[in-house]
Amino acid sequence: MTNLKLASASIFAEKLINISLMLVLAAVITPIMLLFSIRYGVVSELVKELKTNPNTLQLHILGFTNELKSDFFETLNKDPAISFVVPAIRSTSALVTIKTRDAVMDMIEVMPTASGDPLLKMSKLDDNLDDSQMFISQSVADKFKVRAGDELRLLISRKKNEVMEAKSLYLKVKGVLPRNLLPKNALMVNLKLLFAIEDYRDGYEPLLISDGSSAKEVHRFYSARIYVSDLDDVEPMTRLITSRFGLEISSAITSIKQFKDITDVLNVIFLVLTVISCIGGILAFGGIIYNNLFRARASYAMLLLTGFSRLRLLWIVTLQNLMISFSAYFLSVVLLFSGQYYLNNNFAGKFHYSALDKSISVIDTYHLVFAGICIAFMAFSVSVLVWYVVVARLKIAQTLRQD
Repeated sequence: MTNLKLASASIFAEKLINISLMLVLAAVITPIMLLFSIRYGVVSELVKELKTNPNTLQLHILGFTNELKSDFFETLNKDPAISFVVPAIRSTSALVTIKTRDAVMDMIEVMPTASGDPLLKMSKLDDNLDDSQMFISQSVADKFKVRAGDELRLLISRKKNEVMEAKSLYLKVKGVLPRNLLPKNALMVNLKLLFAIEDYRDGYEPLLISDGSSAKEVHRFYSARIYVSDLDDVEPMTRLITSRFGLEISSAITSIKQFKDITDVLNVIFLVLTVISCIGGILAFGGIIYNNLFRARASYAMLLLTGFSRLRLLWIVTLQNLMISFSAYFLSVVLLFSGQYYLNNNFAGKFHYSALDKSISVIDTYHLVFAGICIAFMAFSVSVLVWYVVVARLKIAQTLRQD
């Protein structure tokens, strides 16, 4: 008989004990895998959302007291930790009104945009914007019931020589940014149009808005839209800008630190539970195997007398335990998917994070493959150790006399 047939026959000869061994292993493997899937689904997805959410990666300049010189923008543009930077105008100048026959909305913020804008990338919008186009937030689109391709009328007002004046500017909506990326009432235009709005507010007559009779020669910047490349760049770039340029920066440093601290605690908890469970499972697995081999030592002694080598017995024992281990593993996978189905259908979408709207328990194929390899290694190692203790040092004559 082949080794595989002998291993199978041995399993069926004591099927109740081997079924118990399989259930013991499944009882250890399933909670570990389900706990890992929750940890991976919650923590990893939240990390992914943080890393890809442009609002988390944005650095806000507080106040408008320090002028941003050209070296400020040159330094940031050359730094690989900065993914996007564009100058912005004063907040008092960056407000317009949109008016239609049916609705009016005041105090709409005008934001600058340019090629490579992360908000547009995440919205999957074309960032090539001409002087007659704009992007709008979802709240503005809902207010005026417009979508891409529609036209809106902007009112830009000013007080010049104690007289209130206003100009109308008709812009076509090129796209709508989702609420999670741009939650406020805002629109985005290119720098040329943004400067024209500021110039008009300052008493000039820029061509894009007025008759072009006067224009500002030099634009001074006191703010900017700044985005870093990665979550780990937020803190160092905040410190660099503060120390080098003397600017007060507001960023998501505190939230990121708190999240990393929570992640570290969860990782430690998962590690401790996994180690304890694995040690308990290995001890239980080894104890049952040892008991099986010890009770069958007379049978192994007879096989050695008939010409079986101890090495061949090792392969039989190993194959037997591998079959039991993989049976437990496949049972654990079935129970894992059942647990995932229950968790994802009853708890997903109940958290205030879009990343957890669909699932909180996630596991990838390579995780299952890695788990299978670990279980195979564990079964092989325990089999070799128990074989060495019981079979490798088995004294045939003494064993047969005792039994």
